[in-house]
Amino acid sequence: MHKLNFFVHYHNSFKVKGGKLFFNKVLLQSNVANDFSEDDILKNMDFCMGILSKSENSVRIPSVLYKQHLPNLQWRPNLVEDIINFYEKSIKYVATNNLDFIQVLTFDFISDALNALFVADIDISQKHKELLKIGNSTITNDIIVNQNLGYSLNKHNILNIKRKNLFKETATWMLNQPNIEDDIILEFAQIGQIFCASAQWEEGWIKFRILHANALLELGKNMILKGENELAELQQMLGCS
Repeated sequence: MHKLNFFVHYHNSFKVKGGKLFFNKVLLQSNVANDFSEDDILKNMDFCMGILSKSENSVRIPSVLYKQHLPNLQWRPNLVEDIINFYEKSIKYVATNNLDFIQVLTFDFISDALNALFVADIDISQKHKELLKIGNSTITNDIIVNQNLGYSLNKHNILNIKRKNLFKETATWMLNQPNIEDDIILEFAQIGQIFCASAQWEEGWIKFRILHANALLELGKNMILKGENELAELQQMLGCS
């Protein structure tokens, strides 16, 4: 079996510390970090994929030697960036005919990240910005436009429901935010519309359209007021000169 296809068939093996995998020659290379202490499933899987891409042969070790299964993702700095990087590297490592598998796998990470973000102990404005990173990412766009997500794994119906529920829950959370910063509110409303469209939630989509329209009006008023103030200051300066 080609080593890249090995990843597809045994990716669950990468969800434990050390990945259940040993690559003797690769692990001895000085440019490969040999550290099985990571408690983050995403970092652990990324580490194992990196080793797998450099290896000539791969072997699964007996289950009696496995360490515990790692939990779902918890919120941490740079989590969104790491998921995006993981998706991009996965596409590079794994054959294109396994793209659906990669998208399903990364969708699970996106789902974990969103659920962790909602309850994370961070500033609300930072939550909004992290949410926009997810909404604007390539993986989220690919997940939304792929109407056959999970088809190759015979999970299309289940994943379609899961996708709708996730984006509706996310859009609901967004609509419940009392204050959105002026510099992101238009983008915030646009991402909300995209999530609602994916979830086929017309009521939510309309609410985000209204939010977007009101934001345009309010920002327009603010820009006019700012321009009038600047013009008045300029006229005052010219009058005094």
